[in-house]
Amino acid sequence: MDHQAIAQLLGNYGEFVGAIAVVITLGYLAVQIRQNSESLSANAYQEMTKAANEWGNLFIDRPAVATLFRRGIDDYFSLDPDERIQFNQIVSTLFRNFAVALDLTDRGLVPRGSTPADMYEQSLLSMFTRPGLRDWWKSQPKSGAKFESHVDMLLKKATFSTN
Repeated sequence: MDHQAIAQLLGNYGEFVGAIAVVITLGYLAVQIRQNSESLSANAYQEMTKAANEWGNLFIDRPAVATLFRRGIDDYFSLDPDERIQFNQIVSTLFRNFAVALDLTDRGLVPRGSTPADMYEQSLLSMFTRPGLRDWWKSQPKSGAKFESHVDMLLKKATFSTN
């Protein structure tokens, strides 16, 4: 065998080994990406759950907040200006948490099913049966975002179920 044939044979072997190395590398990267996605999903779920728990703890730790919230969801317009500011902060936090949960679910970082987004949705459906929360939502400025459309759908659903 001459030098050129040997060089050609070694070149072919090199290409073959290189192709196998590329396939192994791609397989490794696919596994790493899947594991990273699972980790992101777990972290997102954990953070949403933490935010929901912190919101719920407002009422456990401070009974006056629970009283204000109950009064606000029953009759938002009966609250004095300072109480409305407090109520707005309480409810805005709930809605921000829900918006984040929906966004993470829509982006596939948290699977659909028994997620914090579903829990927020069920809570809001229940709360929207109360006139004060409906009044609060209607009084808020809207930008037409996807989240706002989703909440409007919940409001209609809850209002329909109370009639």
